[in-house]
Amino acid sequence: MLEPQLLESPLIFPYACLLCRSQKGPIADTNVEIPNFGRVYLCQLCAKTYAKLYGFAEGTELDIREEAINEANTLRRENTQLLEQLGDASMSIDSLKREKRDAIEELENRAAHISQLETTLRESAAAAQAHLSLVGGNPAE
Repeated sequence: MLEPQLLESPLIFPYACLLCRSQKGPIADTNVEIPNFGRVYLCQLCAKTYAKLYGFAEGTELDIREEAINEANTLRRENTQLLEQLGDASMSIDSLKREKRDAIEELENRAAHISQLETTLRESAAAAQAHLSLVGGNPAE
C-alpha cells in the first residue's frame, strides 16, 4: 500500500474530499481507489474533526496546531517564491554582466580602430605635406 501524501489540490477524480466534497488544499491523498467512485481524498477540516473525535488532541490544541501548520505552509510558499525571484534576479545580474563585458569589449575595439584611423590620418597628412614641399607648394595657402 502506498503512503498517503499531502497535495495542494486533488489530482484524480472525484477531485474532492470523500466526506465533505471540499476541493480546497492541502488535501490528503490516501492512494486508495474505490471502484465506481474514484480516488479517496480527505480534507484538512475532516481530518481535524476525526482527530478530535478519536481524542488525539483537544479542540483548542488542534486549532493552535492547525494555525501553526497553515502559517508554516504559507511561509514555505513565500520562501519558494522568494527563492524563484532570487534565481531570476541572479540570471538578470549574469545577463547584465555579460552585456557589460560585451560593451567594454566593443568600446575597446572602437578605441583601437579610432587610434588606427588617427595614425593613418597623421601619416596621410605628413605624406601630403611632403608632396606639397616637392612641388614648391605652401600648405598654408
